[in-house]
Amino acid sequence: MHFDDSDTSIEETVDALEDLVSEGKICHYGIGHLPVLMELSTVTRDSRKKLLPLCQKYGVGAIAFSVTGRGLLTGRFKNGKKMEKKNGKEKKFEPGDIRNIDPLFHRECFQSGL
Repeated sequence: MHFDDSDTSIEETVDALEDLVSEGKICHYGIGHLPVLMELSTVTRDSRKKLLPLCQKYGVGAIAFSVTGRGLLTGRFKNGKKMEKKNGKEKKFEPGDIRNIDPLFHRECFQSGL
């Protein structure tokens, strides 16, 4: 599952998935974009300390997202500026791009990440 349904509780969703496993209709399932997300890269390491130990303790698999730090680690940024290359030209983030409000892309965090 990638997105949650705001009209259905997480518990109800997981119960339905567990029923599908019990009925043999699916073998496994994965959940993302619910309150169990694990952002994990060399610039965002909180999950490594907090969530990975819980996954190990309870035998739960983990799928990391944003492993390139939302593009910060790809080499697309130059001179510490919030610019990325698109179609060969440097361009600021589009309106609505989460990187416009992501603390990782502001001030000292951005410089440190680079």
